[in-house]
Parts: sequence; C-alpha cells; structure tokens
Amino acid sequence: MPFADASIDYVFTEEFIEHISKADAAIMLRECARVLKPGGVLRIATPDLDWLSAGVLDGTVPCDVVNGSFYGHGHQYLYSRAEMLKAVRAAGFSDVRHSTYKEPSSQLGYLDSHADRFQHDPLLSQYIEAVL
Repeated sequence: MPFADASIDYVFTEEFIEHISKADAAIMLRECARVLKPGGVLRIATPDLDWLSAGVLDGTVPCDVVNGSFYGHGHQYLYSRAEMLKAVRAAGFSDVRHSTYKEPSSQLGYLDSHADRFQHDPLLSQYIEAVL
C-alpha cells in the first residue's frame, strides 16, 4: 500500500479479500497492519463459509448459492470463520473478533452495505473487526 508506516486510523474492506489468493490476502493483511496506527481498526466483510456449509447441510441454503459464491463472482478463496481469524492474527493483529452487519458498537460497522446493495441475507457474510 502506498502509505507510510503507522499513518492510517482505519482500513475497511468489504467483499474483497475473497477475490485474491490466500497468499496475496496474507500480504494484504500484513500491509494493513503496517499502515495502521497503534490502536487502528481493520474491518473485513467476506462470505462466511461456515454459514454456507451449515445451510447446505440443513437444507436452508440451496447449492446454487454455494456454487455462486465459489464460482460466480471471481472468488479465489472463501474463508471459514476460524481461518479468517487465524489469517488476521497471523498478520499481527491481537484484538480480533467477529462482528455483525452494521454492528452499532463497531467503529466501522456503519460502512457495511453489501447486503443492502445486493439484497442478500447479511448472514451470508462474516464480519471481522481487529485492532492493532
């Protein structure tokens, strides 16, 4: 990222990380940690592989939705909740948690818009918030 070390307060990325390889995502997350000031916040929204998988198993999510999530939008890697937390922690974030769509107590949750813009269930995505 073309920013100085510790120069940014917030990084918000919505429905992006799944469009790059896992290796490139690791680089991107390390760059987020590099450019964020101490106490800076990272918020990520990305499809929730756990929700998709559970829905297929219990019959509430059609296979077409899963296949669309994997193949229909140029996605390269979908994350389980555990894998996403692991990736963010590996990039240097220690305070990492799952959030909810437009979570009122989130500093960046008000920016969430994908579910509204694309008219899908907000539960299709997972929301991660991390403080450096």
